[in-house]
Amino acid sequence: LFEWLHRSDFANQSARNLPILEQWHKEEPENLRVWYYLGNQYYANGEKDKAARWWTKFYIDNRGTHVDRHQSMVWGANAWRELGNVKEAIRANMAAITEFPEIADSYLGMCENMLLLKQWKKAVVWGEAVLRHDPPEMVSFVNPLDYTWRVWRDLAVAYAGVEEYEKGVEACKLALNTRPNDEDVSSNLQVLEEKLATQKVVGGLVGF
Repeated sequence: LFEWLHRSDFANQSARNLPILEQWHKEEPENLRVWYYLGNQYYANGEKDKAARWWTKFYIDNRGTHVDRHQSMVWGANAWRELGNVKEAIRANMAAITEFPEIADSYLGMCENMLLLKQWKKAVVWGEAVLRHDPPEMVSFVNPLDYTWRVWRDLAVAYAGVEEYEKGVEACKLALNTRPNDEDVSSNLQVLEEKLATQKVVGGLVGF
């Protein structure tokens, strides 16, 4: 469900910054901002396990700002999910929903958690909840694709899981409105259209 593209300039910057941050942490082990920065830098360096642990350490400490704690919850959940640790991803997403129920991000995260667990009905519920909530304020890091392409891509898979193929087709088309060259979504659309056609034929025969 996720792909992190490592640009060489990010990697080079991380190589410079990590030793500085690690030394800073040795000198000020209780400095909350250092924990947060370490999470960011480890993730940029592709060390997702370390990033997830620092973000988790940061968000469970109530001293951080609301914006930073929310981002740590969301980013931590993403990292845990990429590592295949759905339990910790759920923990982080639910922490965000408990403290920031108005923000859409972790409803999307919970949808993806349920997809990984193949709990299709729950994935539909969480995915549709994204559409009823707001993106975070622009002061946070916001990827506009999360609320256009990503949510519809995820919902298409969830709808397929519960055999609501018509909704799945529509979700694919909405995702492709934003990323028309997405090969995976295009492939899913083709499969769902075939399943929808078969479903209508079978339904017609049953009705007959």
